[in-house]
Amino acid sequence: MNHIDGQTTFQQSNSNDPSLPPTRDEGFGAKNVRFDLSSLYSGINDPLIERDLATVEKMYAAFNQKYQNNLSHALADALQDLEEVTRLQWKLEAYIFLTKSCDITNQDVSSVQSRITERLQNTLANHYTFFDHEILRLDEEALSRQVAASPYLLSRKPFIDDIRSAKEYYLDQEVERILQRRAPVSSSVAVRLYEKILGATTFTIPSPWPSTVEAFRDGLNLEEILEILTSDPVREVRRAALTGLNTGLQGHFGIVATEALNAVIGEHLLDCDDRGYTHPMAPRNLENGISDEVVEALHRAVKKLGPKYIADYYSLLARALDLPTPLAWSDRNASLDQVKTIIPWDEAVHIVKEAYRSFSPMLASLIDEVITGGDIDAAVSSKKEFGAYCWSTVLPAPVGVKSYVFLNYTGTPDAVETLAHEMGHAVHGLLSGRAQGPLLLEAPMAFAETASTFGEYVAFEYLLGNLSSTEDRFRMIMGKVVHALNTVVRQIGFSCFEQEVHARRAHSELTSEQFSEIWLRVCKEFYGEEGDVFSYKDVEHLWSYVSHFHSPFYVYSYAFGDLLTAALHRRKSELGDEFEKLFIDLLSAGNSKDIVELLKPFGIDPREPVFWEQAMEEGMGKMLQECERLFSLMKETPA
Repeated sequence: MNHIDGQTTFQQSNSNDPSLPPTRDEGFGAKNVRFDLSSLYSGINDPLIERDLATVEKMYAAFNQKYQNNLSHALADALQDLEEVTRLQWKLEAYIFLTKSCDITNQDVSSVQSRITERLQNTLANHYTFFDHEILRLDEEALSRQVAASPYLLSRKPFIDDIRSAKEYYLDQEVERILQRRAPVSSSVAVRLYEKILGATTFTIPSPWPSTVEAFRDGLNLEEILEILTSDPVREVRRAALTGLNTGLQGHFGIVATEALNAVIGEHLLDCDDRGYTHPMAPRNLENGISDEVVEALHRAVKKLGPKYIADYYSLLARALDLPTPLAWSDRNASLDQVKTIIPWDEAVHIVKEAYRSFSPMLASLIDEVITGGDIDAAVSSKKEFGAYCWSTVLPAPVGVKSYVFLNYTGTPDAVETLAHEMGHAVHGLLSGRAQGPLLLEAPMAFAETASTFGEYVAFEYLLGNLSSTEDRFRMIMGKVVHALNTVVRQIGFSCFEQEVHARRAHSELTSEQFSEIWLRVCKEFYGEEGDVFSYKDVEHLWSYVSHFHSPFYVYSYAFGDLLTAALHRRKSELGDEFEKLFIDLLSAGNSKDIVELLKPFGIDPREPVFWEQAMEEGMGKMLQECERLFSLMKETPA
């Protein structure tokens, strides 16, 4: 432990762990902030991995033998045994996934991951497939009788209800077993190849380089070139980075990206057709517990108001930075800070903890658990997976519930916001895991994003409250607006891109050029025609690095969560001290309630037709009005 400026922080070095590659010291203070996975396994060659895998296989075989054709009277016992084997299975999966993320180039890790995945899928196919089908066949009387006799089963009934709600989409048990066995060698193979090629792809800022980037080198990874593109204060540098990125996404990587997306969409469409879903988004909507009508209303609202807010924001940004129009696409995230701000890791942790503490001391204490428990990996390494995530899980005793946070911390204000976002997921996972156990831990994605986005709002509110000058407040609120535009408008744009490519893929595979053509058309739908707001030079291949497209229709959950969070944030001031308890109850619910039940105590109903437009107007609409007001004050104030 290091005690710095009144802050207690924890930096853990796992440099002797062969599963974790060396990291670079980029001056952000996170070089030694690595996962401590020793409570799971000592390394990728730990013999306990094989023993645990064999134990899981035996437990599922025993589960099958004990409970097949017996769930009409032994459902409570079955769920308790299922929770036990799930904890051990998740231990294996968590360790291999986290280790793989830290070194996507390690072939030993890939080999172990492949072995674990294939054996688990085969075990589930052979010994677990019966379970859902037998749940579906239970008559209401048999189920009600068991629930009435068991408080434990009553607490787990939402798990049963989820299975039964999808009854019409299940295939025959033998077909489901075969599909489960084949899952590791389906489109996931193409996705794994995509991830490996993307991880190995390097980018170069084209020559002649602007004089300001002479220190930049060839061989930038995706994380590094995106950081330059989104955060560098020099316009010429950003434009050069965009050219380098768009160029680097072509060639061999472009071929792999095209094949992977075709494979994912093709498999998804076949699955929807075989199961009888009415449209490609239906499985995701069902999984999220959201009606098609609500999802359509969300898309309509963003399509209606999004282009206006885009035009208003970028008009103000161009005036504030004195930029010529149309803007380059590389100006999309241009900062109003002309000097690149670097925030060391310890300071970032302090900001996020204090932001949460200003709202809820309990949530701040949960963040401390993650930081001090070795459950965060924030170092920068060319071998690490791109991006950030939180993996919450329920593991065998004595480990218990864990939330592992994975970052590539680059010291920017956006990186601090990402930390706040992932810590929102982390506290959500800790609360729901402890309250609900493994079967109901995972909230639907659309709701899960509400918790993380609320973390960002809390951090934003905390930081804004410490600013007094008009200029500083203007810059910060503008930053929040562009983040909201990226989270809401851009993600719904992504969703519309998915809808179109899925519709086109139903007829035949798409070429890279067709993906690019659809990508540009959707960009113009939300960001304006060529020259209205942006020039679209060097934009056509950017679809290819959006890995979320490999999880069909995942992306709208970001917009859903952001707008719900805006509504919750408004209720925070209205409910006063009562809000914290209601919010913690909401996070603790996991997947035990649907979104309507969860939001009812706050007086919010997302089914109302005007809800989404009001959320946009009350959120980014009012923030834009405040930005215009502050900008006018800045212009009126003598220099």
